[in-house]
Amino acid sequence: MSFAKAFGLSLIAFIALNAVFFLIGHALLGTLDSFFDSLATSPYIIRSLLFGPLAGNFPSIIVATITLWIGGFTVEPGSVILLVGYIIAPLIAAILSGRFGENKTQSFGGWFLTAIVSVLIILIWIVIDVGEALTPEGIAVFVVTYIGIGLIYGLMFGSISLLVAKEEY
Repeated sequence: MSFAKAFGLSLIAFIALNAVFFLIGHALLGTLDSFFDSLATSPYIIRSLLFGPLAGNFPSIIVATITLWIGGFTVEPGSVILLVGYIIAPLIAAILSGRFGENKTQSFGGWFLTAIVSVLIILIWIVIDVGEALTPEGIAVFVVTYIGIGLIYGLMFGSISLLVAKEEY
């Protein structure tokens, strides 16, 4: 039962925190209206709202923010909120998974399953959205890329859920 709690709470927290930081960040950037306008024509972009860093735009936010800082330009508060949200959302979800798992295996597995399920949902959206336009090799590239992203996030933040688990070795 605690594995289900660890998984369920981490999934809900991950999606909710991604949505909150996404909406605040885009509201500060002034692009929230254009997001909702484009949502009517292309509903697949909601995956950025729900799954933030796993949707594939996390590296571009980091590069853009660091480039502006190094260049001495003013960084928009909205992009900083997005960057912080892409780190805080999986961190808090992993901590919740660690605290609600009965042992370290359940804690790690709860977050790891959250990352993998999120990536699988993103992959299903991509295949449904652009699947007919892609070759089988293109679909394979998407699958390998997103499964790799899920494994990296699962292992990286899963180690944090191991650290905060209740049980000691």
